[in-house]
Amino acid sequence: MRMYMPFLLSLFVLHLASVGCQPVGPGVYLADPVVEIGPDGEKILGNGAQYCENNPDCDTKGEFCNAANGGPTDIVRNKDKVVAVLCYPDATKQEDVIQADGPGIGTVNGNGRIVTFGPSTDGTPLEGDVSLQGNNNVLYGNGPGATVLKGDVQFNGNNGRTRSLTIQGNLTLQGNNFGVVRVVVEGDLIVRGNNSVFADVVVFGRISIEGNNHSLLLVRAAGDVTLVGKGFACTDTYRFQDDSKDGIFQPAEQTETFSCPK
Repeated sequence: MRMYMPFLLSLFVLHLASVGCQPVGPGVYLADPVVEIGPDGEKILGNGAQYCENNPDCDTKGEFCNAANGGPTDIVRNKDKVVAVLCYPDATKQEDVIQADGPGIGTVNGNGRIVTFGPSTDGTPLEGDVSLQGNNNVLYGNGPGATVLKGDVQFNGNNGRTRSLTIQGNLTLQGNNFGVVRVVVEGDLIVRGNNSVFADVVVFGRISIEGNNHSLLLVRAAGDVTLVGKGFACTDTYRFQDDSKDGIFQPAEQTETFSCPK
């Protein structure tokens, strides 16, 4: 299993018949704080709605991320500039949140579905491909190396989120406005769409992104990088070599930077 030694601080209708998946209360998803991610590290800013209610850093297009039932918030910052604010969808009903306690997640159909992972799964690879079909869907793990998906992951739709997990296959995103945060991809990262944000992402395979207005911050790639489009914003984007062949990314293995189309 490939992992990485984090440069940042470490935080830690659906296929309901699938093995190991069950609805849970939204509290397991809403408990996470507002987090800022930037070149100098990752830090907790506050707690959900209480922090974001009057904080302009949480504001996006006139709407604050954390409404009464809003999900977590990631603020991606490059020095003194907020690059992106990633709002996670509301969890207004118990059936919105599905906790995976075993393999066989399968296909998620619908909008605003949130897949979390029980603590009993930490460190145990969950076999099987995962497909999320719809808008505003989320895979919300317990941390890279803790939540491990042994298969390919695919999103079809818009406004999807993938956070805090390891994918041992490929990650394919088809649509617009995705957010990928603190994710290790052992296979390839393939993106077809516009306006997505990638922050603190390690890819052992290749990166292929086609579209416009993507933001990449602290993205490291061991394979080929192909970026086709315009309006990219890239900060601290590096190639790396796993010289030790231990399947673990370490900052010392970074080599040259890779550039993005303007």
